[in-house]
Amino acid sequence: MTTRDSLQILSETFFGRSAPHHAQMLFRECMDALGDDGIIAWYPSADNDARAVIELGPARRQLHGFQHHPTLIIHTSLPVRLHCHYTDYRTAIRAEEHARFPVGEELRAYVKDAFFDDRRSGEPSRGSIELVKGTSRRFGESTQWVMNLELSNWDFFLNVVAKRGVRFHTLIRVREGSGLGGCKLSTSYFFPWLYWAGCREVITDDMVWADQEQHERVCGWMAERGQTTTPPRFRFTPTGEAFEWSELEVSPWKLEPQEGKLLGFQDWADSLPWQRGSRVARERMKVGSDLAQPESSPGV
Repeated sequence: MTTRDSLQILSETFFGRSAPHHAQMLFRECMDALGDDGIIAWYPSADNDARAVIELGPARRQLHGFQHHPTLIIHTSLPVRLHCHYTDYRTAIRAEEHARFPVGEELRAYVKDAFFDDRRSGEPSRGSIELVKGTSRRFGESTQWVMNLELSNWDFFLNVVAKRGVRFHTLIRVREGSGLGGCKLSTSYFFPWLYWAGCREVITDDMVWADQEQHERVCGWMAERGQTTTPPRFRFTPTGEAFEWSELEVSPWKLEPQEGKLLGFQDWADSLPWQRGSRVARERMKVGSDLAQPESSPGV
């Protein structure tokens, strides 16, 4: 699966006949810009945070030990800011081009009153595609394509990544709102499938939880979509120094393949580097099963 293949799936899913013409044309520009060498990055629970535009720019990627590529950053959140904009005395981030489109028709994603103050229940979810320029006094300029989607993290993973086959190269896991936005399930629980989903770079804090009941539940959801429950084995290798993001300490990692497959929950839990190094992570894992639980598979 190439980046171009994933972009084509995104085009068919979000930029069909119901999408405004301007949004369709802007996404075609994005596809042309990424070409065969570009990558897709995913930032779940992004909310209104536009920092990834700078963080995945040339200067910061080098510090993280990541190679630089043209990038499409996908933000998922409930709600999500549809227009990237941020300004302070050191940084300016703004959209140079912008178009909105409906998300709900293809994925049957709709607004729920509990999570939106200004929308009616039953309205289709929305999205936007933008060409965003970030300027930092310290790290220079960075221009990125950004797609903002009003989708829960798990709807995106199960119904866009697993079901439709989109692959992402970089994951940014910060500021997670598990239990909010209708998600109710930490993104930690799809970590066993990261390498399988094309992911090779991760920026994350150490709050990576492991829970057997949740692992088995996700295996069931993957099986419903005809996907593997024993993904390829891999290891996390640090590539750069820890740094602060939204008042949390995060670190960059690369994912490296290992022989064999992950054969069940314990096999996965034993492979996590955070269990050995973080008391907080261990404590968080102990209460993982106490989180609010969804009763059924998210989405369609």
